[in-house]
Amino acid sequence: MRKITFFTNIPGMADVHPVYEAKDYKPDWVEGARKIYLEKLKKNGNRSFTDVYRCPGIFDLMSTGYIVPLPWDIIIETNGDGENFKWTITSEHLAEQYGGTLVSGHMANDIAAPFPPRPGCLRSIIKFNTPWHIIAPPGVKFIAIPIPYGDDFDFEHNMGMLDPSISTEVNPQVWWKKLKGERLIKAGTPMLQLVPLTDEKFELEVMLGDMKAFAWMKKRDYFFNMSFQFKRKLMQAMYLKHWFGK
Repeated sequence: MRKITFFTNIPGMADVHPVYEAKDYKPDWVEGARKIYLEKLKKNGNRSFTDVYRCPGIFDLMSTGYIVPLPWDIIIETNGDGENFKWTITSEHLAEQYGGTLVSGHMANDIAAPFPPRPGCLRSIIKFNTPWHIIAPPGVKFIAIPIPYGDDFDFEHNMGMLDPSISTEVNPQVWWKKLKGERLIKAGTPMLQLVPLTDEKFELEVMLGDMKAFAWMKKRDYFFNMSFQFKRKLMQAMYLKHWFGK
């Protein structure tokens, strides 16, 4: 069985809030749906009946791929202008340890400007920069989707494609729906689901990065910053050579 690996450079993160298989995430409402289903089953016996708990379209989606949780507590504050936001983290030491900014944004007057206004959402897209990187077999890509049928409605992840051979970073990017006030997102909160675009089954590996992983992070920083224009084919070639010897 081929392997999909998530690694981080933060010791302890993979132990406390690891990436995990989507089948292991159960929103709060699922247990209530299960109880209703069992009551109907007891009442109806062998007679046919409909129930959301038996819907493959919902539960097959919910159990496919991987869930990426937020690694740390973050407070997001909006002021009601529909564009700007502030964030608060538990300690600046986190950013120093990570070596980057924990929160950034595609602002309404810049990268997010071409998007039509999304009703009830901040015009700017909030980006949570995590230390997670993903390594997948050659040719395996992922679609990034919001947590389907989740319990949280203050934010919704953007849809998008993730090709590890282009970028191994996993950085949730969300439409924010709380237009005025503060919201604490707790460490461990599911942020997005990554669904492999294949029916192949993979072994999931989650780990603290080893020497090979750290060497890749240094290489990718050079590849991303060596030119005024991103060298897509070079990045793909270097990814395959580093991870798979091709």
